[in-house]
Amino acid sequence: MTQAEKRQQWEQRLLAFEGSGQTVQDWCVTQNIKLSNFYYWRRKLRSGESEEQVNPINWLPLEFDLRPPGEQTAEQIGIEIDGRYKVIVQKGFDRDQLRDVLQVLQQTCLVN
Repeated sequence: MTQAEKRQQWEQRLLAFEGSGQTVQDWCVTQNIKLSNFYYWRRKLRSGESEEQVNPINWLPLEFDLRPPGEQTAEQIGIEIDGRYKVIVQKGFDRDQLRDVLQVLQQTCLVN
């Protein structure tokens, strides 16, 4: 079953639940559905996440300069995040691309 089919199935299930007059627990028991699955899909569908929002990462090429800081040229700067990630920014860099990279790293740092 594709993600879109699962989404549609859960939209229908949640509509059926809302019309049932049952509690979440009672409805899940009668439908043989785990409570955790019910709450996951209800939260996901209420938040309005689309499939594009679920997988928003577009990978960008990164070049890492692993030379010691004293050997790096003045034409670049290094950005270290959380002691685990380092990005070297060259003179004339693409600001939009750097912004995207930093957003991905920020999300990664929040998750880890």
